[in-house]
This record gives sequence, C-alpha cells and structure tokens, in this order.
Amino acid sequence: MRVLFVNGNLIYPLDSGGRIRRWNMLQALLEAGPTDALVFCRPEDKVSSEVYAGCQHVFRADIRYLLPTEQFDRLYQSTLGRGRLTLGKPYPFQYPLHDLEELRARLRDTLDLAAYDVIWFGRADLALAVGPCPSAATILDGDDFEYVREGLLLWHSPWYGAKLWNYLNLAKLWWLERSFPRRFTRVVRCSEEDRQRQPAPNVVVIPNGTDVPDEALTRTPERRLLFVGMIGYGPNAQGLEWFLQAVWPRVRQSVPDAELDIVGKGAPPWLVERDGQDGVRVHGFVHDLEPFYASAACAVVPLLAGGGTRLKILEAIGRKTPVVSTTLGAFGLDLTEAHGVYRADDPAAFASQCAALLEHPEQADAAVAAGWEHVRQRYDWRVIRRQVADLVRQVAHQRRARQSAPGSSLSEILSASPR
Repeated sequence: MRVLFVNGNLIYPLDSGGRIRRWNMLQALLEAGPTDALVFCRPEDKVSSEVYAGCQHVFRADIRYLLPTEQFDRLYQSTLGRGRLTLGKPYPFQYPLHDLEELRARLRDTLDLAAYDVIWFGRADLALAVGPCPSAATILDGDDFEYVREGLLLWHSPWYGAKLWNYLNLAKLWWLERSFPRRFTRVVRCSEEDRQRQPAPNVVVIPNGTDVPDEALTRTPERRLLFVGMIGYGPNAQGLEWFLQAVWPRVRQSVPDAELDIVGKGAPPWLVERDGQDGVRVHGFVHDLEPFYASAACAVVPLLAGGGTRLKILEAIGRKTPVVSTTLGAFGLDLTEAHGVYRADDPAAFASQCAALLEHPEQADAAVAAGWEHVRQRYDWRVIRRQVADLVRQVAHQRRARQSAPGSSLSEILSASPR
C-alpha cells in the first residue's frame, strides 16, 4: 500500500490546533504504510525535513495557485467588486483557485497520482486544486465546517455594505461542503455532532486530540485564568474581545487580584495595549505551556464562532486544569462538569463560574481527575493515530477488492465508491 499526504507546509513550532492535527494525521499515515508527501508552499519556502521525517519522498507544489490574486484582492475590497466575485466565480471566496490546468500539468510532471492506493487531503482547497484522482481512494480531513464558522462570524459582526454578498457567498460555501461526500471515498469529521450535520454513509468521525502526559501535571493553582489560542484566528480574537469587555470586568469585581494570562500568536494592537492593565498579561507564543496550566485556576474558551472541536479544551483537561467555555466553544466534546468542563454563555454566568474556581480551585479536583482519565483513553493522539491508520488500511483494502473483483470495470469501481 502506498499513501500520499497532501497538505500545506507544516513547520515547527506547530502553533495552531489545525497544524497539530495535520501533523498527527501524517504520523498515522506513516504508521499505516509507506507514505509520500505533496507539500503546497511558496517556491522560496523551506520544507522541514524534521516535520516530514519518515516520508519516502517529499514533493512540492506552488501554493500561489490557491491564493488570491491582486485582481481578486482589489475586487474584494469594494461592495461592487465583491458582488462580481460572488456572482462570477464558481467557488466561494475561501477558494480563490486560478490557473488550475497549469497547476495540474505541473503536478503531472512532478508525480504520478495513479501510483497511490490512498490519497489523504489535509484541506479541501488542496483537493479541489489537485482535481479528480480516479485510480486512488481519497480521504478528506474535513475537520470542521467552514460555513458554520463563517456564518457565526457574520452573525456577530456589525452591518456593512458588502455583508449581503458575504451571506450569498456563505450559501455557495454551504453547497460546496455538502458535496464533499460525493467527491471523496471518505470524509473525516472531528465529532459526532458534525457528522450528523452531514449524515452520509462515507462520513466518519476522527476526533481531535492532545498529548496526554503519562502522569498528570502537578498543579499549584493561583488566582489566574488562562487563555490559549492563535489570536490571529478570527473566532479567537472575537471571543477574546467579548471576554475582556463583558466578562473580565465582572471577574475582577468579584476577585480584585485575579490575573489573566493570554498566550498565542497574532495579538492585534488593541490587545497588546491591554498588556499590564487590569491584571491582563499578553505573552505571545510560548514553547512550554506547562507552567501556565500549573498555575491557572482554570482555562477559558470564550468562543462565539468557529467549527470543529477545541484542542485547547482537551489540552487543559489533559493537564487537570478545569475549563470554563461557551457552549459553542465546547461543541462536539463529550466532556461535562463531571469532567471539569463548565459551560456558560451569559457573561454574568461565565464570570461567576470563573470567580468560583479562582476562589476555590480545589472544588474541581475530583472532576478534572475524571476528565483526565477520559481524555487519556479517548482523545490521546496515540489512540487517534491508531484509528486513522486503521481507516486508511480499511479504505485501501476495500479499493483493491473492488478493483480485483471479476468483471469489474473502471466505471463500476468509481460508481461503487464516491470520490
């Protein structure tokens, strides 16, 4: 069995949940069998030999075919231009693909797609760019629904002139994502709730995960809250702004000496200016989160938009740190108050739960101990990688069985397995 992993360029440090997931998917493919990688990146970018260690061959493709052109950017900046893009392009804004025939010709000169039994796509735009692969089983890691995330961001944003076009674009995005089960042999979702949004028989659940220490972290909670996440990601920035405006003042009113540690890349200027004010500490990206989890009374996940499931919640519970989250932030995870995950959507209720944990962190000890054991058994990346390897072997076996069946033609093979 030969496998091809198709993804954008992964480099250390893996600084977002999506990149952590895709790196673990690659490790699972390497466990399943001989694996090559097709990496979409800019010509000047370095492809990390450390990240792709274990791959037999690493091929490159120019990601600029998948990025907005200058003309696209100019049109998008105006209401009229955005309308032209909405009505005149087959794909939604999130897929500014162009010159695909040229890209595919270059790919044919680089590698033989027909040589692979299974092709794993880490992103949908890469799969659309590569085009049909009729000789291989194809798996799309659709770890979340973009239309859900974009819809919630639109809903919570103020009105502006081009917003109508964004809503029409959202309909195109919904239609495209609904078509994925017809385009691929398998589509992977990261929660049962997401699978129910797309209940096709070839949609399977591979959850997000975390690296769970073999021994639980020794904690010494202080009057500190912790936010971890890539702040340059729109839903994180939006949720953090809501937390600082609507929740944090209530927390400080109840616990005047409380502090908030914000850890993650891409802090905008308005957040950097908050550093050192009202107990807020903005740290940027850090390589070692263990000291932050060890000292936090709880982690906060104040998301109002987004899709998929939150690795940061699994990471916190894997370190026996309780979590206060919005309902959406904890979407798709079977973790409850009995596991140390507390849900609150009202600012006052969110603040009240944070204050209670700041003042009495020991009250959550039994719950997070149960949560740690649950995460260790179900969400440890080692467990999830075995699930992925089993899925790939199963799909490859089924594909070979169909191809070798007496009298099977290419058209019968393709009709028996959606791509």
